[in-house]
Amino acid sequence: MGSNEWGSAEANGRRETHVLLFVIRALACSLEVFLHQTGTFGARYLGAQVAAAMGILFIFPIFGEGLDPTDLYAFFACFIVLCVVIKGRTDIRQQRGGDEPHSFYNGTPRFFGRMPEQTAKLGEPFMVWIAAATLAEISPLLASYLAIAGGGLFLSVTLSAAAERKRLMDLHDAYSEQRYVVEQWRAKNGQP
Repeated sequence: MGSNEWGSAEANGRRETHVLLFVIRALACSLEVFLHQTGTFGARYLGAQVAAAMGILFIFPIFGEGLDPTDLYAFFACFIVLCVVIKGRTDIRQQRGGDEPHSFYNGTPRFFGRMPEQTAKLGEPFMVWIAAATLAEISPLLASYLAIAGGGLFLSVTLSAAAERKRLMDLHDAYSEQRYVVEQWRAKNGQP
């Protein structure tokens, strides 16, 4: 394989990874609006992933032929209402000024009390899977969606935690390297 072919395959792999991550985020987003406090989302959180989640929710009944989609569409309607509420609360918060969370922040967990945020977010997929299991007899299509979206939420949370850990390690490494450079400079220039 020539170098252009390897480069093309690598670019395709990156593109496919980005598409997969986008779908995972869209599935997670469809749950996070329910699981997190509406006034705590970042200003740019509602974006393309919401549109993708709406598309997924709209076409998902195709995969459940013969199953009643009413409950799933009610979930879809509630999702849209919560997105509007989140957008309104975010706009009001921005107009008032003050501290803003990261613009893509996915909100503060509504459940799990005073537990650390990352731990609470790791517990949310399990809560969704329990809800899916509970609804399996009553609304199999909604339960199926919740189970799949719970998987997306789990992957999103674990991948975010891994990326944050990597950023912290990189930051620590950069700090350590800079301390070493400063020590070398001081030693060279006769400073304590």
